[in-house]
Amino acid sequence: MTLADAEALMQLTRTLGLPWTAWNLHMRCPPDMLVDLSSNGCGIGMPLQLTAWGSLVKTYLQQA
Repeated sequence: MTLADAEALMQLTRTLGLPWTAWNLHMRCPPDMLVDLSSNGCGIGMPLQLTAWGSLVKTYLQQA
């Protein structure tokens, strides 16, 4: 799934009035919302930096 696919899906759900939920399938496999800066650890104390997918979700939710 590309970002364009994800954006089209979000626009379709908005048009249809469907509820929308963001998810993070795995911290090291797309689509993930945060850049993995954990050095393969558990991520405690890791700075939170959005991925392109995470930024798209944030923008979408701010427009809702």
